[in-house]
Amino acid sequence: MDKKENEKNSNLLKVFRFYINMRKTTFIIYTLLFFSLTLNAQIKVDSRILDVYGEEYVNEVLANIPNRIQHLNYYLNNSYEIKKLDVIESKKIPLISKYLRVLKHKEKNNYVPDLNNFNILMYDAPRDKNFKKFYRLDNTDYVIVFYSIEEFLRKRNN
Repeated sequence: MDKKENEKNSNLLKVFRFYINMRKTTFIIYTLLFFSLTLNAQIKVDSRILDVYGEEYVNEVLANIPNRIQHLNYYLNNSYEIKKLDVIESKKIPLISKYLRVLKHKEKNNYVPDLNNFNILMYDAPRDKNFKKFYRLDNTDYVIVFYSIEEFLRKRNN
């Protein structure tokens, strides 16, 4: 009897351990799920992204690819710089207005550049993988300097 009783106790102990391990695993899964949902809910969307893509698209991206919004937030402030050049020097540089983006959620793009809150996403200006690209802001002596794609990604990943 002792042998059967020991086997029974051993089996009960195995079942109990399995039950405890399953509870721990379930707790960990729910905790990770909670934190991932909380993280997604905390992503702030820069209003300049909404201006370009519209609320419907941004909500869809937030639900499906939240990292894309984080990337765009970073891109808005870290993919270019604005420099002042003298008028003669800047006349040789192409105008950025040639690359004004066509918006899908608005009939017409009436964007007027604001140096203090510049929206680089309003433009589809070509960028270069290895070299900086320069574009002049219309009727000003300011130029937009796009960082090369490699330089931007290097900054992003550091």
